[in-house]
Amino acid sequence: MSYGNTARAIIGAALAAAAAACGSDGPTGPGNHQLDLPSVLAQMSTSTNSFTDATGQVLGVTLPPSADATVVPSACTYSGATESFNCPTRTVDGLTFSSSYYLFDAAGNSQTAPSNTTTAAVRLVTDLAGTVTESVSGTSGSVTVKQHNDLTLSGLLTDQHVLNGTSVNHDSTVINGTSLSRIVDDFTNTATNVVLPAPGSSSPWPLSGSVASDLTADITLGTLGPVSTSIHATLTFNGTNLVTLTTTDETSTSTCTIDLSGKAQPVCSE
Repeated sequence: MSYGNTARAIIGAALAAAAAACGSDGPTGPGNHQLDLPSVLAQMSTSTNSFTDATGQVLGVTLPPSADATVVPSACTYSGATESFNCPTRTVDGLTFSSSYYLFDAAGNSQTAPSNTTTAAVRLVTDLAGTVTESVSGTSGSVTVKQHNDLTLSGLLTDQHVLNGTSVNHDSTVINGTSLSRIVDDFTNTATNVVLPAPGSSSPWPLSGSVASDLTADITLGTLGPVSTSIHATLTFNGTNLVTLTTTDETSTSTCTIDLSGKAQPVCSE
C-alpha cells in the first residue's frame, strides 16, 4: 500500500465533500436566500459520506453505501438542553449512524426553528461506528470504524456560503489470508473557510479555503512490521480547476498541481 497515494486519496475524498456542498443550482444555493433545510442537510450529509469514503480508500475496502445517513429534519426532535435537533439512530450493514444539527442566526445565537430570513448557519454533527466484514477468494477481513464529523455551513443569508469543519477517524483492519495482516490508522480531515461558488457561476470550483489531512498508521503485513507512518497533506482552492496539493511524510515534501476536473494527471515535484 502506498501511503503517498493514500494521502492523495484522502484529499480527493475531502474535495468531493467540499464539492458536494456546492449544490448551488438548487434552492439552497447562494444568492437565493431561501432556506431549504432538507437540501442543506443532504448536501452536508453527502460531505460526511465523502469523508466516510475516504476511510474506505485508506483501508483498501468498500464500506456499505451510506445513503441512509441522509438527515431528514422532520424525523428529528429539538432538545432545549443541548439546543440541537436530535435525529433517530440507524444501523445498516453493521454500521451505526447517529446525527444532530444546530441552527444559528447571524449573531451566532441558537434557533429553535429554521427561518428563511434569520437562519445564517447550520451545523451538522454525525457519528459512524461499527464493524464491516468481507470475504473474497478465501481471504476474509474486517474493518472496525469509528468516525466523528462536525461541519458548519455558514453565510446562508448571503451570496457566499462557507464550509468549515472536521472529520476524525480511528479505524482498524484485520485481513486473514495466507498470513494475518493488520492496519490501525487515525486521520483527520479539516475544511477551513472553503468558499463555495455562487449559482450560475462560470466556474464550479471553490473560490478559496483549504482542506488538510493528517494520517498516522501502524501496519503489520504478515511477518513484516509493525511499521509506522505519518503524512500531512493540504489542498488549497483558488477558484480554478488547477489547485495545489502539498504532501509531507517522514522523509520528503512534494507539491502537486491537481486538475479538479480529472481531465489531466497530477503534475508533482519534490
